[in-house]
Amino acid sequence: MKELLTAETVKRKFSLKTFYPLIEQLSESIPDMDLTDWRDIVRNNFALTPEQDASMENIPENIFNRVQQSFNAIADHVNSGGAIAGKIILNPDRTHAVYLFLETVKFSGGSMFRMFRIAHCDANCENWGWG
Repeated sequence: MKELLTAETVKRKFSLKTFYPLIEQLSESIPDMDLTDWRDIVRNNFALTPEQDASMENIPENIFNRVQQSFNAIADHVNSGGAIAGKIILNPDRTHAVYLFLETVKFSGGSMFRMFRIAHCDANCENWGWG
């Protein structure tokens, strides 16, 4: 699978600085990507600790499938001309949740969005969970 970050870009820890540029690139690159396993996007674009990589490898099947279905819906949305946006939200307990948003309907008062939580992490984004 092709890395989305440029060849000059060294894989960095997952953070706000690396997440938002990746989302912009993902929106443009999805038509050319093999989305058989969503974990490839994470592994190919971020420097993971052995613990982070192990957490992805040992993800329960139901969570893997739910996140994979989210990425498939995102790909369908982009392939039909839609765009995606991403946001890292700070929860009241100081953990973070990573969401991808699809604008689904525009109307006079604004837009409706479909959102997918794809990951969550502790306050320092060192310890990850998926889905």
